[in-house]
Amino acid sequence: MAPVGEKDLTDLENRLGCALPPALRAYHQTLGALSLAETLCSVAESDTPIQPLLEAFPAIEDIAENEDQLSLAHELIVFSDYLGNGNMFCFHRKTGEVYYFDHDGGAMLTCFFPSPQNYLDALMIRCLAEIHQETADEASEESILAQRFGQQLVRKWLY
Repeated sequence: MAPVGEKDLTDLENRLGCALPPALRAYHQTLGALSLAETLCSVAESDTPIQPLLEAFPAIEDIAENEDQLSLAHELIVFSDYLGNGNMFCFHRKTGEVYYFDHDGGAMLTCFFPSPQNYLDALMIRCLAEIHQETADEASEESILAQRFGQQLVRKWLY
């Protein structure tokens, strides 16, 4: 844990050309990048920095199915790396909505949450389930997430 200073956050926002959503900004000011159930990207240059989706996954230009997908990809900023497998969570630079980028199959860009706050809430549920895995099983974790966010979202995220 290494909280991030105001200067580093401002420098990042200047590089990105947009502000971080308030919940994500507050998270980094308080905790910094962490590897929880997933890896929350770093404000500083690192192996997993917060960066535009097109920089994190340049091949998206080759796999986008249409101009709408490509146009949307230009607006997305990666802030979480799902297990290091190339699938990532991104926020929309104008709306703050959270999209899941999945290069493995199905919809490539899926709107998951209205804001990073919802993503962070879901991630905390996953983390607590991992910590208490002796008393909770995978089915109960999925059940809690599905009750809160919907079964379709949970299936896309976890499988």
